Amino acid sequence: MAEQNKTVAKYLSLSQDASSINMDNLRNIQSIYKNLTKVDDLDDHEINEKALDDVCQQSNLIQEGSDREYLRLCVRYDDIHRSKMQLKALYQANSILVNNKMNTIPATSKQQTSPVVLDECLCVLSMKMNTKEIQDFISKFLLQQIQKQPSITKNHSVTDHCRQSPQNSASTTTVTQDRTKLPFGCVLDSFIRHQLENRGIISFAHPQTRFRLVEPISLTDDFSTWHFDHFHDLFDIWLKPCSDQVFPKQWRFATNGQIYWQVNDAYNKINDSGEAMTIERPNTNSLESFIGDICLKENNGMNDIWLKQLRELEDITTYSHLANLKETDWDRIVKLSMNAKKTIKTYVDREKQTAVDEKRKKIATKFEDENEKQESVASYSTSELLANLHMIKLFFYHSLRDTVDLKPSTTIAKLDPQCVELSFQEIREEGFSDDGLFDNMKEFFLPLTITEHELKMERHNHQVLREQRENEEKKLTDEIKSLKYLYDEQVGIYWTYDELITRAEKELQDKCLAYLRKKSEQMKNINRRNEHEQAAFVQLSDQEWKKKEQNLEQNINEYQQLKDDVNKVVKGYEKELDEKRNQLKNVQFELNKKQKAVHKKLVKPHRGFIMFGPPGTGKSEIMSKLATKIGIQMVGPPLAAGELNRPLVGESERIIIALCTRCNRIPYTQCCVSIDEIDSLAPKRDEDSSEGKVDKISVLLSLIEGIKDIPNLMIFCATNRLHMMDEAFLRRMSGKFFVGRPSSEARQNILSQIPDWVLETDMLERLTIATTNFSGAAVGYVYHLKDTREAMA
Repeated sequence: MAEQNKTVAKYLSLSQDASSINMDNLRNIQSIYKNLTKVDDLDDHEINEKALDDVCQQSNLIQEGSDREYLRLCVRYDDIHRSKMQLKALYQANSILVNNKMNTIPATSKQQTSPVVLDECLCVLSMKMNTKEIQDFISKFLLQQIQKQPSITKNHSVTDHCRQSPQNSASTTTVTQDRTKLPFGCVLDSFIRHQLENRGIISFAHPQTRFRLVEPISLTDDFSTWHFDHFHDLFDIWLKPCSDQVFPKQWRFATNGQIYWQVNDAYNKINDSGEAMTIERPNTNSLESFIGDICLKENNGMNDIWLKQLRELEDITTYSHLANLKETDWDRIVKLSMNAKKTIKTYVDREKQTAVDEKRKKIATKFEDENEKQESVASYSTSELLANLHMIKLFFYHSLRDTVDLKPSTTIAKLDPQCVELSFQEIREEGFSDDGLFDNMKEFFLPLTITEHELKMERHNHQVLREQRENEEKKLTDEIKSLKYLYDEQVGIYWTYDELITRAEKELQDKCLAYLRKKSEQMKNINRRNEHEQAAFVQLSDQEWKKKEQNLEQNINEYQQLKDDVNKVVKGYEKELDEKRNQLKNVQFELNKKQKAVHKKLVKPHRGFIMFGPPGTGKSEIMSKLATKIGIQMVGPPLAAGELNRPLVGESERIIIALCTRCNRIPYTQCCVSIDEIDSLAPKRDEDSSEGKVDKISVLLSLIEGIKDIPNLMIFCATNRLHMMDEAFLRRMSGKFFVGRPSSEARQNILSQIPDWVLETDMLERLTIATTNFSGAAVGYVYHLKDTREAMA
């Protein structure tokens, strides 16, 4: 008989006593989940809701009440004992809530409700900026087609059919004119479907009019609170129901559902109640407005409850009270729930950080007063805007990396080559005279502009090249065959002449011997009576022989000349045949050679650079500007090395690890940590070095190509004392750039910004000479003196 379905709480034997939890069943849930998701380390991973549903199905579990939260806790941590304690805490909290409601809510039998299957939804692109670059990004990237529309049948899948009924199925309605169908298979459509498929069943505790598809990262670690928006404050993606005003409490999106889309201004009102699609920063004028904006942004409806708990139970009545709380004061707040305290603290810390660093984004709220409208103002330069859009592309590709239709050839590099070029151009235009420094730095970032696929793939013209080589092989084979025929023919002629020469020489020799025998006989027959006549006869015979001998030798010489001429031709054919055969051998070698990918180490991205030189040359300012302009995400504010020092043993190391491991949360983009005066953090190690200094250096080295290597981490640093730094750290800083004092031309460029009416005649040239050996900061100070003179005038 099949085992009867149990709730998750009963399956785990949850009770007030943590020791009673069934550890075997807890391990079983983790094991099934790991096998389904292929996740090795559960810590800090994004929970796959669809996999949780499959776990329930395989374990014959049903979900009631808080069972979903119990399931999430089972797979949230790799340490099973940590999951055990969290399950106990959540069960105790839920037990208290149930006991408080027992006296007011009668017990009723509850039926397990199936989630509503939505056939359609509206995607709202909530734009925080409206520029040509963003419009091009939407039209050329988000609407880019990456997959074909599948054949849609009239019948849904078995699961859809079972869960859809007249009571719980959303009906299709006509979409208003300002909404259009999102093209199926485009990047945005695939992204939305992929996100909803991974989430599986979506549950809301309170009625929701909209649903934020991608939540920003907000975490509090040993260093500080960190907030990261995957869309870089350029836009948001919201989902809204088409047929109803609110989403069902439990719903999922149909596999072949229709998605509509529209583009809205993030600061426009979107309904009659005046609800804004986006609140960029909570209002800090009062505690009520601050908590109200947080709850509106989180869309949780907890405004009144949180305000009551803060005021009446914790005696916090103003935003100033909240902002001035120390870490120990937050720990003493016990009346707020853990999630409420974490949410409020995250927004308080983020507001502090944003107030200090207004450069990232300056937003002026829109208002209408006597037909005057103040528009949003952004401090992004062109390179920063393009760099942020490129990082958003990386996020989309990373999210869709498991989609079948996204082939490796569609991947993009970590950096946009256009941004690399434009960023240095903008820094020059802002008044930095580099004297050739930036050209070297551009080469430093070149490996990051090459995609991994370009290293692994065969060259795009390999097939064409192979066809060319095959044609060349055929051509060479035919040419060799023709040459061999001509060569053999000439060799035959050569040996024919050789044989003729041999015969002629033999003939000459035979005739010479015959002549000598005849002459010898004639000489013997000479007598005194006819001596004169016989001598004349011998002389005539000699003349005739010499004539024949000359003719024979002439024939031999002619044959030899012809033979030599043919031999030259044969040698020419031999040389040409050797060349053709070598060419054919090379072509055949290339054809038979297996194509290999370019080794990663040949174009391995650099892990960091260090700028060194005398003080006041602009190292720190270049370093802080470069990351944001070039498209490398800073996981913390620009730091001085002293900010990482802590009095307690091991605390500095924990801070360094916490700061650098933020890169693991955004693995799709290149990240960096910017540290000034790095020589105090990584000094030379010797026998007299303190244990604290050695520990900090060892931790830092382990994060860069060490045992705890973070592949997408780079270190940007600057120092005035390169000779006093640790050699192991300098070895990892593959880019070392000297930033010296400005040259004469650079000083003249800086000083030329002073208006002509401020300077006397020929004063610019004299100032250029007078500021020899001045640092960039000192020359800039001379330039800023003109402001004082203008004020005095």
